[in-house]
Amino acid sequence: MGGGYDTPLGMLTDKDVRNAAARENSYKITGSGSLYLYVATTGLKSWRMKFRLHGKEKLLTFGPYPDVKLTEARDKRDEARRKIRTPPATMSLMRTFTTSHPRSLLSIAKSKSARSRSDGADQARSELPTLAAL
Repeated sequence: MGGGYDTPLGMLTDKDVRNAAARENSYKITGSGSLYLYVATTGLKSWRMKFRLHGKEKLLTFGPYPDVKLTEARDKRDEARRKIRTPPATMSLMRTFTTSHPRSLLSIAKSKSARSRSDGADQARSELPTLAAL
């Protein structure tokens, strides 16, 4: 795996990816910069990246090989690492999730606030769900 005269030691090559075959147990072929190829028992190969965000381990899947080539997977990894390391981008991603999730407290409050403008504030207050109901 990697390490030929034309590639740096430990650098994953396209030949390594093509030659990865299914085994009895799934396994990983590590590349560089936390990118690895996950090979399932069925022979499915997918690009993945593990990282930590706010002390918790996370996993990104970039797509299956050969749909996502090695160079594309490296580009996606680099882009993800930039986004993870930039605090404002991380916060905006978190905000996007919390406001777009249909059961988030913020989205419920916004919808109730919009109704209160048209229906009256007292009626809207009585309809607000309690935290126990969520």
